[in-house]
Amino acid sequence: MKDESHSCIREDFCPTMEWLPFNGICYLFLEEQLNADNNLERCASMNASMVRVEDAAVHLTLQQEMARRGITQIWIAANERGTKNHWVWGPGDPVVNEGWAPGEPFGFNKECVILKTNGWNDVNCVNFVSNAVCEASAL
Repeated sequence: MKDESHSCIREDFCPTMEWLPFNGICYLFLEEQLNADNNLERCASMNASMVRVEDAAVHLTLQQEMARRGITQIWIAANERGTKNHWVWGPGDPVVNEGWAPGEPFGFNKECVILKTNGWNDVNCVNFVSNAVCEASAL
């Protein structure tokens, strides 16, 4: 809706008020710290997917929201499961705008990725727990 003074955001833009709208995508910060697989399942149960950080604007928005919420790290969708040394967002979608922290990726048996304040870190998908962010297209 629009009046003479400003534009209003539709209340139903994202599924609920807990979702953060940005550039036509809705982001939900999950409070519970779980492993990558459990967070993937939680996102899927909401018809969403784990967040993709495909450009600098999304990266900055997520980091600002993390700082606002006091969250130091979040799972992101990048992984190399079944594609050794080839990072992907999901089934076959290659990661092209990587945001690795200095010295990363580094490590054996670290096939999933978290976003921290200094960039991406590769971690173990099963044994590591963290907050996550789900993303879904805006309504």
